Amino acid sequence: MWAIGLVANLMNIQMLAEWYRHSASSGNKWINGPDVFLWTYGFGIRSETNESFAMGNASEQATYEALIQEMDDETASKRAVELFDEEVGGVVCKQRDGVGEITKNFLSVLRPLGKPLTFQADRKTELGLKYPVKTVTDFGYEDCIIDTKATLRWPPYGKPRAAHLRQQALYEKVYEKPAKLLYATPKKVELMEIDDQESHLQSLMTAFRAIEGFEKLYSTPEDATKGIPFNPDNFAWSGLDIDDAKKKWST
Repeated sequence: MWAIGLVANLMNIQMLAEWYRHSASSGNKWINGPDVFLWTYGFGIRSETNESFAMGNASEQATYEALIQEMDDETASKRAVELFDEEVGGVVCKQRDGVGEITKNFLSVLRPLGKPLTFQADRKTELGLKYPVKTVTDFGYEDCIIDTKATLRWPPYGKPRAAHLRQQALYEKVYEKPAKLLYATPKKVELMEIDDQESHLQSLMTAFRAIEGFEKLYSTPEDATKGIPFNPDNFAWSGLDIDDAKKKWST
């Protein structure tokens, strides 16, 4: 196995896509489902935008535009629906019904903070790994980073989701300032801080090192299917072509 990996390196063949970089998303995918990670970052197949993703994107973008352009709530709400329709083609669904109210809720917390200094800031950071770590933050202020999470269901027990905590822990490491989570449903909003940052960061760093170690064992994503079991019951396959994936794992 080691010899195969060595030959692959000499031939510039690798398990991961050329564009791969570590990120909170890739580390969380590895933790939640290595098979989904391989499908996304090995075979390079991304999920299509669904209604929930569109709701998050639209509410976030509309919130930013409202803060910069000083829109009132109703204008911002209409803009969020417009952005949602642009992304998913005018699908009528509960996410579309809720995106405007979610935007208003985001604004109720962010307006008092003033205009953000950055939005969707992109950075690549070296953390002593083979691959650089890519981060994209939502709203950047002088003293903190705020990441918005639009949802129709409040997090279980009113606590931030583990994947989100790991993401914010990484942001705190990279930007050296507090990172906070702003959750909003159409009826509720709360700004949450993260606890035990070091533990969450360590989980993500362990995932990054595991990815790099696993990559040394297999020369291609096809070979790697022999070492990662396929689990179609994993929720992380939502929005991906499971039937197509089955073919890859059965060859």
